[in-house]
Amino acid sequence: MRRYGVISLLVLLAISISVAGCGSKQPAPQEKKTLKIAFQKEEYFYNSYGDYFEAKFPNVKIEIVPTEGIYGAGVVNSNEALASIVREQKPDLLFLSAFQYPYLVQQEMLYDMTPLAERDLKDAVLHPLAIEWLRTNDQGKLYGLNPEFNTKALFYNKSLFDEYGVEYPHDGMTWEEVIRTAERFSARKTNDDVFFGYHEMFLQTPYDLVRRIAYTHRLSYLSADQKQVTIDTESWRQIFQLVIDALKRGDFQPQMVQGDKKGDVTVYGPEHIAQMDLFAEGKAAMTVDGTSLIGRLSGKKFDWGVVTEPVDPANPTRATDYDVYPVLAITEQGENKDTAWEAIRYFMSEEYARVHSKIGHTLTTRIDGRVQDDPNLDPFYKLQTGDFEVQAFQSVTFPFDDLLNEQIAEVVQGKKSVEAALEYLQSEGQKRLDEAWIEKEAAK
Repeated sequence: MRRYGVISLLVLLAISISVAGCGSKQPAPQEKKTLKIAFQKEEYFYNSYGDYFEAKFPNVKIEIVPTEGIYGAGVVNSNEALASIVREQKPDLLFLSAFQYPYLVQQEMLYDMTPLAERDLKDAVLHPLAIEWLRTNDQGKLYGLNPEFNTKALFYNKSLFDEYGVEYPHDGMTWEEVIRTAERFSARKTNDDVFFGYHEMFLQTPYDLVRRIAYTHRLSYLSADQKQVTIDTESWRQIFQLVIDALKRGDFQPQMVQGDKKGDVTVYGPEHIAQMDLFAEGKAAMTVDGTSLIGRLSGKKFDWGVVTEPVDPANPTRATDYDVYPVLAITEQGENKDTAWEAIRYFMSEEYARVHSKIGHTLTTRIDGRVQDDPNLDPFYKLQTGDFEVQAFQSVTFPFDDLLNEQIAEVVQGKKSVEAALEYLQSEGQKRLDEAWIEKEAAK
């Protein structure tokens, strides 16, 4: 009897709760906001950022505006193609490259986030390179923010340095010091030793290394208006001489590896990378590379170290190889600026930095969110400034690179002096540049 009484009481209690529930006012389900995001491809977006949005913004419906067509056949200017998509589709949030960001700033298509950043990110410890670069515009304003960045450093094979009795590299080395260090290996090598003092992936011709060093020194072979060749100078002569001497000694060897052609794009797969990755194979004493090399060195049988990338002695704190992706920006025409900013604020948060920095060897802009206990990453954070002048796209193309490599080969073979080669490059290069400008004007 008592058992049935308990059951009856429970039934009555359940009914009373049910009735009370029917009489109470239930909160209305929160309406989902739609956030239009311009991204290369919907599949790529969800692979990279889908989990973050699902976890942090469950009440936001994502609508991807694909931008993959801006690099398609017949597209003359990919930046203008992107700008057309922004004008027509009016996305709220953009994921931009370092080339797209300054262009859209110049077109006045991005929303000024300066007051929002000053309000919501005032306590954030951000790498100075990031903010300095993003403010490189006439107004000095923040039209974008980047949660992560890429840069490079100088890796060295400790085992080879120990074997040959060469002093380890140090932070702040110049390119001349790097090449002179590579020379110490060639001076000690025997015919049985098969490695180079310096090797770098994707440096496929002698001029590639010349250009690499010149870029560190902010040298250009064209004037600002791109009408004059400016290669016959003492600064260029010193770099040419440095690289040519290294080639003659065997300190440096360019390496041509043919990737797979897919239309107009060359794709380098894992097998191509393995052929080019001489440092990871223990066949080079030094190289300059990004954090991805750290992963490729896992399990190798030699010890290695890393210091800052080579610097210009006139600007020893300036990074040369600094790249940001993605730059997160809000469009001026977007209808959901508040939602777009909430997303950006999360990606710039300490929480996101801590989560993301655990994934591989990534570099987070938010330094106070960095969690990697890896001293090998420290050199990537040490250089504090960058070369942030917006580089104008070359207005004309003319056959010059083949000429440069041809002249370097003649000097290496003893057929010509460096001075004579630069004099010829100046005169013949100017002739070809003038012809290119004439053809460009005639095509209008």
